[in-house]
Amino acid sequence: MSLQITIHNPQRYYTANSPISGTVHLVGKSDIDVSQILIAFSGRCKSKLVISRGTGKDKKRDYYRGRVPIFHYETILFTGPRTLHPNQHSWDFSFRFPPRCHSRGGDQFHGPSYNFNDDPHQALPPSYDLPRQGLSKEVSGYVSYEIEARLVKDGSKFFGSGGSETVERLLVKGQRDVAEPDPQPYTLAKAIECKSMHLLPGYEDRSLTLIEKLHSVRSKNLPAAFFQIDLRIPRVAVMGWGLPMFLTLDHDLERSANKNPPTVYLKQVKVSLETLGTIRCLNDGALRSKTEDKVEAYEQRIIIGEFNSAKNPQPITERIDLRKLMNLHLDAQFISPGFQRSTSKCTML
Repeated sequence: MSLQITIHNPQRYYTANSPISGTVHLVGKSDIDVSQILIAFSGRCKSKLVISRGTGKDKKRDYYRGRVPIFHYETILFTGPRTLHPNQHSWDFSFRFPPRCHSRGGDQFHGPSYNFNDDPHQALPPSYDLPRQGLSKEVSGYVSYEIEARLVKDGSKFFGSGGSETVERLLVKGQRDVAEPDPQPYTLAKAIECKSMHLLPGYEDRSLTLIEKLHSVRSKNLPAAFFQIDLRIPRVAVMGWGLPMFLTLDHDLERSANKNPPTVYLKQVKVSLETLGTIRCLNDGALRSKTEDKVEAYEQRIIIGEFNSAKNPQPITERIDLRKLMNLHLDAQFISPGFQRSTSKCTML
């Protein structure tokens, strides 16, 4: 016997003040004695720092953690005790994301927590995942939002203790009340020479055999086509807005052997972002005493856009809007109870 959560009209991203509703279903193959069924809507921030000292047998590690509830709401859907039949019961629920952090909501965080959020106007941070990284200083953590349905069995019945739970995680995007900036674009240009058997008469529109491909790579006497790639990128970008980037390909007819421009395809492109941040947490033994606050800087490279279509490449016949192609968007700079993050540099491969 278990619970299933169905989200009504699910969104890819939610924001502050977004409504969310759904239904909890009781599914299984046999009857169950139920004491209570409830639904919890929570936001949590967790940060962790491990500092290694010494080497070999003398190596020691200091652990620092931050556990901060962002908000927590809970609703009881059913109260027993009562024996319920499977696949016959469901309960609707509805919540709304709060406009800002509301950490005093009663979330136990499955362990001791410490409230860093001393700003009553702290904005709701976006979902964030920081995988473990670093050697002598390891940092990791997350900002997570989830809906959790819990079933508590009737403890008065023999073997009635325990229960079950199911979790549905939600992605939250940060918002900024600022105008879209003037990108002040500039152009990066690169000249490319391409030699290929495809430029020979009769080879233009057919696939090359393996031997022909090897010959095309090794031969120095094949006809060449010359192109110029222009990448138009912004000098100014504001976190929370899209990243305007445009790709243009021009065929240099004067230098090329074939005056009919060949078709060029875009197979793969990736845009990554270097972020700078700080992580905040406490010494493990000091969680209850709320002392020994620890702040550590870190760097993280994340991919904000990727296009990979080797089997169905896109022909470059006109200017390509990379922002639209890959949904390029700079997540808003944010300060959360356990993290602070900003942007350093953007790279395209």
